Amino acid sequence: MKKYFLIALLLLSYGLYSQEERTPEQIAQKLTEVMHRDLSLTSNQLDTIYKIQLRYAYMRKPQEPRDSVLRRMSIMQSEILPLLSEEQRWLWQEKQAKKRVNAGQSHRMKRQEAKSE
Repeated sequence: MKKYFLIALLLLSYGLYSQEERTPEQIAQKLTEVMHRDLSLTSNQLDTIYKIQLRYAYMRKPQEPRDSVLRRMSIMQSEILPLLSEEQRWLWQEKQAKKRVNAGQSHRMKRQEAKSE
């Protein structure tokens, strides 16, 4: 019983830690690192994309409506995509498509779980 309590406490503390507020710089850095890892960006691309990510990270607002977030992300993507080579653009769009599919599956699973309860 004590073991389960410690595990639950550990998971709870991890959840609280992971929800900690990040600075715009940390957000931009993380997003740029992911793009660099996935697309092997050049140093010039890294610098330019980081600046774009940072500008949009400063625009984030807590509790922002989903449609506003999606609109802002779309505009940001329209600034970033022209900086990428054709191959990088293709890879990035493939990654984004997979994310959307996974997010949709996750959303459907949550809905089904809620119905079964």
